[in-house]
Amino acid sequence: MRHASWNMTGRADEPGGPHAKLRNEFDAWAEAGRGEAMEKGHLPTARQALERVPFDAARPETFLDLGCGNGYIVRLAAERLHPAGTAIGLDVSPRMLAEAERATERFITALERTKGRAPSVRFVEGAFEDLPLEPASVDHCYSNEAIYYSPDIDRALAEILRILKPGGTFHCSLDFFEENTYSHDWQDKVGLPMMMDNADGWVTRFRAAGFVDVSSDRLLDPTEVPPIPDEADEEARTRHGMLAAWKREVGTLLVVGRKPTP
Repeated sequence: MRHASWNMTGRADEPGGPHAKLRNEFDAWAEAGRGEAMEKGHLPTARQALERVPFDAARPETFLDLGCGNGYIVRLAAERLHPAGTAIGLDVSPRMLAEAERATERFITALERTKGRAPSVRFVEGAFEDLPLEPASVDHCYSNEAIYYSPDIDRALAEILRILKPGGTFHCSLDFFEENTYSHDWQDKVGLPMMMDNADGWVTRFRAAGFVDVSSDRLLDPTEVPPIPDEADEEARTRHGMLAAWKREVGTLLVVGRKPTP
């Protein structure tokens, strides 16, 4: 099936290795305004995933969002943290991070005005396979639609386990997975390497990395899919139907694991 590419740079062979390719592509997405579009598209299931994160509002905790984009998940988490807590967003794209910082400055100002005090929020540039954080420094980690871009998934999971405190949790949302047939051509559309696995495969990876109490679930998006224009061709109508089926019937895959306690 023909489709319009999501690749903004027009290339998947930039020099500098896989992280340079990711940085260049998502910098281009930021310039094209796709951060806000991703927020709108992923927000319904991201909210559901965050509801499952066992925040303890009675004590300061640290939350990390991996692949934070424009920072919307960091801001949602900050609203649930103790005022002395910390919310961190990490991304490979400096332009996405700049967008996140601008939006979050306004958010923090509003939160301080209404609640008197806001958690500490910061954004850092980095790669999942070499997280610039101290061991056992994070209570809860979340990643939405990002980890499958990692050139070394198993090393990324090991890094997440390293920076989590004992008993800390990792919640990982994925729309690109084997059971979601709608997603099978996304790698071609993005023009970047993406790791495809099924739900059982992700659970196995989490367990192999050392996570315990690993589980998976599906988060359905009840949002009404916009009606398709009357002049749409057959291909567009087919993809529209697949989109509706994905959101309402297949859903987003949520994989959850916990770091063991001694």
